[in-house]
Amino acid sequence: MRGGGGQINIVVFEGSNLYTFSFRPDVMNLFEIVENHLGEIDHWPSFILLFLFNRHLSPVQTGRLENVIAFVYGNDVPKDLAYQFYNVCNGKGSRFVLEQFHEWYHVWHTHRCKPHMAEYWNMRLGWNL
Repeated sequence: MRGGGGQINIVVFEGSNLYTFSFRPDVMNLFEIVENHLGEIDHWPSFILLFLFNRHLSPVQTGRLENVIAFVYGNDVPKDLAYQFYNVCNGKGSRFVLEQFHEWYHVWHTHRCKPHMAEYWNMRLGWNL
Protein backbone atom coordinates (compact mmCIF):
# COMPACT_ATOMS: atom_id res chain seq x y z
CA MET A 1 0.00 0.00 0.00
CA ARG A 2 1.32 3.43 -0.90
CA GLY A 3 1.66 5.94 1.90
CA GLY A 4 2.01 9.70 1.89
CA GLY A 5 5.05 11.30 0.26
CA GLY A 6 5.64 8.33 -2.03
CA GLN A 7 6.54 6.05 0.86
CA ILE A 8 5.33 2.46 0.80
CA ASN A 9 3.98 0.97 3.99
CA ILE A 10 3.49 -2.78 4.18
CA VAL A 11 1.27 -4.41 6.76
CA VAL A 12 1.51 -8.18 7.20
CA PHE A 13 -0.78 -10.28 9.38
CA GLU A 14 0.50 -13.63 10.57
CA GLY A 15 -1.88 -15.34 12.93
CA SER A 16 -2.66 -12.80 15.62
CA ASN A 17 0.53 -10.79 14.96
CA LEU A 18 0.66 -7.58 12.96
CA TYR A 19 3.91 -6.39 11.36
CA THR A 20 4.44 -3.03 9.65
CA PHE A 21 7.35 -2.27 7.31
CA SER A 22 8.14 0.90 5.37
CA PHE A 23 10.21 1.66 2.29
CA ARG A 24 12.00 4.97 2.10
CA PRO A 25 11.05 7.20 -0.86
CA ASP A 26 14.60 6.95 -2.28
CA VAL A 27 14.15 3.24 -3.06
CA MET A 28 10.80 3.58 -4.82
CA ASN A 29 12.31 3.00 -8.26
CA LEU A 30 13.88 -0.28 -7.17
CA PHE A 31 10.62 -1.32 -5.54
CA GLU A 32 8.65 -0.61 -8.73
CA ILE A 33 11.12 -2.59 -10.86
CA VAL A 34 10.72 -5.61 -8.57
CA GLU A 35 6.93 -5.22 -8.62
CA ASN A 36 7.10 -5.37 -12.43
CA HIS A 37 8.51 -8.89 -12.05
CA LEU A 38 6.40 -10.06 -9.11
CA GLY A 39 3.18 -8.07 -9.29
CA GLU A 40 1.84 -5.83 -6.56
CA ILE A 41 3.25 -6.48 -3.12
CA ASP A 42 -0.29 -6.81 -1.75
CA HIS A 43 -0.44 -10.19 -3.51
CA TRP A 44 2.90 -11.59 -2.32
CA PRO A 45 2.76 -14.41 0.24
CA SER A 46 2.99 -13.05 3.79
CA PHE A 47 5.74 -15.50 4.76
CA ILE A 48 7.93 -14.08 1.97
CA LEU A 49 7.38 -10.55 3.25
CA LEU A 50 8.27 -11.61 6.79
CA PHE A 51 11.41 -13.41 5.63
CA LEU A 52 12.34 -10.51 3.33
CA PHE A 53 12.33 -8.07 6.25
CA ASN A 54 14.14 -10.42 8.64
CA ARG A 55 16.91 -8.21 10.02
CA HIS A 56 18.39 -10.90 12.25
CA LEU A 57 19.31 -13.68 9.84
CA SER A 58 21.54 -16.32 11.34
CA PRO A 59 22.94 -19.50 9.78
CA VAL A 60 20.18 -21.40 11.59
CA GLN A 61 17.61 -19.46 9.52
CA THR A 62 19.10 -20.13 6.09
CA GLY A 63 15.90 -21.94 5.09
CA ARG A 64 14.09 -18.61 5.28
CA LEU A 65 16.67 -17.00 3.02
CA GLU A 66 16.41 -19.94 0.62
CA ASN A 67 12.61 -19.43 0.49
CA VAL A 68 13.08 -15.78 -0.50
CA ILE A 69 15.71 -16.68 -3.09
CA ALA A 70 13.48 -19.44 -4.53
CA PHE A 71 10.57 -16.97 -4.72
CA VAL A 72 12.53 -14.35 -6.67
CA TYR A 73 14.37 -16.91 -8.84
CA GLY A 74 11.20 -18.86 -9.66
CA ASN A 75 9.47 -15.63 -10.69
CA ASP A 76 12.35 -14.61 -12.99
CA VAL A 77 13.75 -11.71 -10.97
CA PRO A 78 17.38 -11.21 -12.09
CA LYS A 79 19.87 -12.21 -9.39
CA ASP A 80 21.55 -8.81 -8.96
CA LEU A 81 18.20 -7.03 -8.75
CA ALA A 82 16.87 -9.61 -6.26
CA TYR A 83 19.98 -9.31 -4.08
CA GLN A 84 19.84 -5.52 -4.12
CA PHE A 85 16.13 -5.57 -3.23
CA TYR A 86 16.71 -8.06 -0.41
CA ASN A 87 19.37 -5.79 1.06
CA VAL A 88 17.10 -2.74 0.91
CA CYS A 89 14.34 -4.65 2.69
CA ASN A 90 16.69 -6.28 5.14
CA GLY A 91 18.59 -3.12 5.99
CA LYS A 92 22.08 -4.43 5.34
CA GLY A 93 24.17 -6.48 2.97
CA SER A 94 26.42 -9.35 3.89
CA ARG A 95 28.89 -11.60 2.18
CA PHE A 96 26.94 -14.62 3.43
CA VAL A 97 23.69 -13.46 1.78
CA LEU A 98 25.49 -12.58 -1.46
CA GLU A 99 27.08 -16.05 -1.52
CA GLN A 100 23.67 -17.67 -0.93
CA PHE A 101 22.13 -15.75 -3.84
CA HIS A 102 25.01 -16.76 -6.14
CA GLU A 103 24.93 -20.38 -4.99
CA TRP A 104 21.17 -20.98 -5.29
CA TYR A 105 20.76 -19.11 -8.58
CA HIS A 106 23.65 -21.18 -9.99
CA VAL A 107 22.29 -24.51 -8.71
CA TRP A 108 18.79 -23.89 -10.00
CA HIS A 109 19.92 -22.42 -13.32
CA THR A 110 22.29 -25.27 -14.13
CA HIS A 111 19.91 -28.02 -12.95
CA ARG A 112 16.55 -26.73 -14.18
CA CYS A 113 14.94 -30.17 -14.52
CA LYS A 114 16.33 -31.91 -11.44
CA PRO A 115 13.92 -33.05 -8.72
CA HIS A 116 15.71 -31.03 -6.01
CA MET A 117 14.19 -27.78 -7.26
CA ALA A 118 12.83 -25.68 -4.41
CA GLU A 119 9.16 -24.93 -3.94
CA TYR A 120 8.16 -21.33 -4.55
CA TRP A 121 5.01 -19.25 -4.91
CA ASN A 122 4.42 -18.67 -8.62
CA MET A 123 3.00 -15.14 -8.94
CA ARG A 124 1.80 -15.64 -12.52
CA LEU A 125 -0.22 -18.74 -11.65
CA GLY A 126 -1.00 -17.75 -8.07
CA TRP A 127 -0.01 -21.00 -6.40
CA ASN A 128 2.82 -22.91 -4.78
CA LEU A 129 5.02 -25.00 -7.08
